[in-house]
Order: sequence, then C-alpha cells, then structure tokens
Amino acid sequence: MAQDLIGWGNDLILQQYGERFRQIRRMIHKLFGSPSSVKAFHPIQKYVTLRFVQNVLNKPEELAAHVRNAIGATILKILHGYDVQEGNDPLVELTDKAMAQFSEVTTPGAYLVNTIPILKYLPSWFPGASFQKTALLYRQTLRDFLETPYNMVLEQMVNIYEA
Repeated sequence: MAQDLIGWGNDLILQQYGERFRQIRRMIHKLFGSPSSVKAFHPIQKYVTLRFVQNVLNKPEELAAHVRNAIGATILKILHGYDVQEGNDPLVELTDKAMAQFSEVTTPGAYLVNTIPILKYLPSWFPGASFQKTALLYRQTLRDFLETPYNMVLEQMVNIYEA
C-alpha cells in the first residue's frame, strides 16, 4: 500500500538496499554526518529551542503541539529555509497528516493488500477494494507534502535572482 499505491517507495525508509539507497545515504552523511557539518545548524536549533521553551512556559497544557511544532520548525528551516508560524502552521499540519497516514498504512494487518500484493491491481469499484480510494487520497497528501516546500524554495530562488 505505502510503496506502490501511495508512492512512499522512493523514500529512504522504504528504499531497497542498492545504488539509490547508497546515494541517498551518502548525501545525508555529507549534510549531517560529522560534528563540524552539524555545527552549522546550531543557531537554528538554539532559536527553535528558545521558542519552544517560551511556548511551554506560556501554554504548558499544549506540550505535544509544542514538541511537534519545534521538530517541524527545525526540519523545515534546515531543509527548506522555511520559518514556521506560531500556532498552527500549514506545513507542520501537512507533515503531521502525511506522517499519520504513513503510520496507518504501514501498520501490520491494516490493509489486506500489504499481505496479498496482487490485490493492488483491483479497480477501486471492485467490492472490498476501497483501499484504492484511500490510496488515491493519501497519494495526494504525499504529493502536497513533498511539493509544497519544494515549490516554496523555487519561489524564493526566483525572487532572489529577480531582485
């Protein structure tokens, strides 16, 4: 379900060991693989941590939301240069939604198609193939999750070169 029907198969988590897997690991290691390379991200981590502590002090009852927001803020800033908004940020919410869907479809036994892969060829109108409709919705969430920050970076690059 996750790999073939939704599209998570290109992600490192579900990637089969091979040349593409090694290339992705090499790129990640260049960015995060040594103390000196990670040092470049310390200002971002410091800023996000201070914001996190302030948010927890102001609204301790929303700790889980603050943790999600801090993690999302760190990742989005490092990977895309995106500053997360206070409160409900659309990209953090989109990430939460995509991760919840990923968790659901990779849960053992959640979908029969994970046990019997040939079922992925059933049309969505076929009785018992409602997973095809779910996969279509989740594929769109994954596409939004991947393309939204990417398009934002492209837009920032265009604005920089036009200025």
